[in-house]
Amino acid sequence: FLRPVDPVKQGVPHYFNIIKTPMDLSTIKTKLQKNQYSHPQQLDDDVRLMLRNCFTFNPPNTYVYNEAKQLE
Repeated sequence: FLRPVDPVKQGVPHYFNIIKTPMDLSTIKTKLQKNQYSHPQQLDDDVRLMLRNCFTFNPPNTYVYNEAKQLE
């Protein structure tokens, strides 16, 4: 969640075939710092996108999936 998924380092070369709009906390932080959110809903949308991506890519009951459920 902290950094963008690196498909090579993380051994998931097909990640971008499944996830078309990646999102992570460091990207959200950068967007906040650069005042790229004009409305709080945009921030909420990015957080939800990050979680939705996680649920889409990771099977239920895996560590990452369960961690995202905790954040939800």
